[in-house]
Amino acid sequence: MFFAVVVFVFLLAMPFSSVYGLVEKDTSDLVFDFSFETPVVEKIEKNGEVFDRIVIDSLPVSRDYNKPCLPVKPLRILLPFGRDLKDVHVFAYDKTSLGVGFNIEVGGRLIPLVNTVQDKVSEDVVSSVDLSSYSSSLYRNLGVYFSHGFPILHINLFPVQYVGRTGELVFYRNIRVVVETVESQGHTAFRGLQKDFDVVEHIVDNPSCLSTYQSMLRSVNENYDYVIITNLEFKNCNTGYTFQDLMDYKLSEGLNCKIVTVGEILLNQDYRVNGKWGDNNPDNPFYQRDVSSNLDLFDDIPARIRNFIRYAYMEWGTDYVLLGGDADVI
Repeated sequence: MFFAVVVFVFLLAMPFSSVYGLVEKDTSDLVFDFSFETPVVEKIEKNGEVFDRIVIDSLPVSRDYNKPCLPVKPLRILLPFGRDLKDVHVFAYDKTSLGVGFNIEVGGRLIPLVNTVQDKVSEDVVSSVDLSSYSSSLYRNLGVYFSHGFPILHINLFPVQYVGRTGELVFYRNIRVVVETVESQGHTAFRGLQKDFDVVEHIVDNPSCLSTYQSMLRSVNENYDYVIITNLEFKNCNTGYTFQDLMDYKLSEGLNCKIVTVGEILLNQDYRVNGKWGDNNPDNPFYQRDVSSNLDLFDDIPARIRNFIRYAYMEWGTDYVLLGGDADVI
């Protein structure tokens, strides 16, 4: 019997550099000012051809396929509690031309770490690309995404612009970002746990905005950091390394753990499509829209397990869920 497990991790942590930012407390706008160091142009050679590489210390470089590789400043902006995104405005100042006629480095293909029979990857060959019609953008709004119930706006800033027609590089030393917001009803899938605040504090560029959420801090009655979902047979297994052994190890590491069987989940009506945590219940904090057709699709075993995970996340403060079973079942 082949055995496999899948681990779902809810806890996210990503490092980001600090920025010069401020929150205008008397308005609904967030305002951020950035100042960048002068770029350095380096000569590189790939496959016998010389390219210009643009470097700004501390900034990564964009790698879009067949597009100019330019320094990029990723922004992760936390929206205040009770506010949604309305618009983004970006203003650039202190323009400087770095010259013309640059043969700028372009992004290559992504190379999978593991080759498959269906996907035979050839060597990544970088060659000249016609960029004569290319037009740079000062920023890219990637949208609002949620981490631990907090709405985070993702924006990429490009302080160096490339003019494809002339090969000119233009640098803006100072950039201001203004984020307009509008009133919202809030986001119901928000736990308000201190550990969530601690994680998001290290993700966003404006952690001071977390203070707008402080009144929502709460605790949970039961707390299980780590939940194992499996069937009754695996739960009761006492040969070899068992799920009970895994749970004991996690407990020794300071994590509160619990094993829940699929049977227990299926017997609980709260996880049905119209149940407390079902997709068709408007009071479900993860509710999106009415399910008017294909009810079975939202009421099968995977859907009910998903609804239970939502419950564990919100009510138990769960950060890690492990699904364990036979490979053909997983």
